[in-house]
Amino acid sequence: MQASPPTDERPDAELFDWLGSAVWFSALLLVLFLVAVAMLVRATFRRQRQQTELITELRSEVANLRAEREPESEPEFRLGDRVVVLEGTHAGDHGTIVAPDIGLQPGYVCVQLAQEGAKRYIPTGKLLPDTR
Repeated sequence: MQASPPTDERPDAELFDWLGSAVWFSALLLVLFLVAVAMLVRATFRRQRQQTELITELRSEVANLRAEREPESEPEFRLGDRVVVLEGTHAGDHGTIVAPDIGLQPGYVCVQLAQEGAKRYIPTGKLLPDTR
């Protein structure tokens, strides 16, 4: 029987080659996964930054809007007129226009409130004539 010549290959060399290539393949997949996640996070931050800029722009536009009131739209009240308060802490209360104790700024009237019985200085824009 003739002896086979010695070889440098070990019997498990194929297994090590396969495991080595599997490790490299797994590392490559991991790197690709991390790159994909990083791209998604970056896109999310970009969208969030754009939305924040849009909200800031809309807020500044809204702050610059002013509703101008036409002078003829403000009602004129005379002493003794009955009124209803539309806004503020006395909203819904009825009262009567009375003479003020002090000088008033334009656009304000002195109202004797029915519930409290006290005089309050209320802007004319917050009053409507009482029709009852």
